[in-house]
Amino acid sequence: MNVIHVLHVVGIMNRGGIETFIMNVYRNINRNKVQFDFLVHKDEVGDYDKEILALGGKIYKIPYVNKVGPIKYPRILYNFFKEHSEYNIVHSHMNLVSGVILKEAKNAGVKYTIAHGHSTNDMGRFYERFYKKLVGTYLNKYSDYKFACSREAANYIFKEEGSKDCIIIKNGVDLSKFKVTNADVMKVKKEMNIKYNSLVIGNVARFSKVKNHKFLIDVFYEISRKNENAILVLVGDGELKQDIVDKVNKYGIEDKVIFTGIREDIPCIMKMFNVFILPSFFEGLGIVLIEAQACGIKCIVSKNITKEADMNMGLLTYLDINDSINMWADEAIRPYSHPDNTLRNIESLGYDIKKVASFLEDFYENLNVSR
Repeated sequence: MNVIHVLHVVGIMNRGGIETFIMNVYRNINRNKVQFDFLVHKDEVGDYDKEILALGGKIYKIPYVNKVGPIKYPRILYNFFKEHSEYNIVHSHMNLVSGVILKEAKNAGVKYTIAHGHSTNDMGRFYERFYKKLVGTYLNKYSDYKFACSREAANYIFKEEGSKDCIIIKNGVDLSKFKVTNADVMKVKKEMNIKYNSLVIGNVARFSKVKNHKFLIDVFYEISRKNENAILVLVGDGELKQDIVDKVNKYGIEDKVIFTGIREDIPCIMKMFNVFILPSFFEGLGIVLIEAQACGIKCIVSKNITKEADMNMGLLTYLDINDSINMWADEAIRPYSHPDNTLRNIESLGYDIKKVASFLEDFYENLNVSR
């Protein structure tokens, strides 16, 4: 049996939402049938690189457009795809920039191209946003297939007209990992020295501008004034982490904020949260919200996040980031009812990673048969 090699194009395989989704699929796909390789845009080692290599994947590195410029970048892409003509399927996760990536893949003779939208907006300086919008116009022409994590993400990436034939791929999670015991949770609480009567506010996200951590610290400071037992747990790493540490110190609440760094035991940590707050400027859907609801946690999120993230269990409250800090704080300390059978509900809505991986495995195999 010939193994199908699919080339995934990403920024870097760190523990972001997109990368975690790809790895969730990779771990659950039949790798005797389908193997993932990766084209990344940064020189440094990604968080998942070691695991990728252990699973049999390859990692190639090229510079991103911001390093080499908009003229040289397409040539680098074209040359890469020409040199690696063994790839018949290229699956790009670079949002609007996938336009130029898949254009050069097609020019180099790649048989099948897939654009996968994971976002409902883009950040950056004016010229960066201009470039992304420009190359994004190539998407509908050079994508043989279109995927997105939500209908809003599809409309943003492919525009409303182009999104009609887009397939929505659910951001599935490994639900088996969320069968966490109370003993597991107490062990993590003890490690972090969190008292049994603490109100634990949580967030799991990369420290980047889009995640809006500065606003979260403002909200938590107000929560801590209303509830002296409040604790904030921030899971993740990123380029703006020190800025957030500085803001925490400025407020004088460093004894109430725990920076965990990158953790492997996300289900255990989430299970100890009383409230999950995600005030992002935008999200394609937000895999962490699926995970939080799988744990039965009350979630307070910005209105910029798609309503498709709501698993209809009464756990999500949407607030505007222009609303008062006090309103966010009051909502955080308001009691809520914990629903039953959260894992079963998430599974019934199609977010079981095993089903998502099975769908993609069949999809890739069907493309391979038809080539």
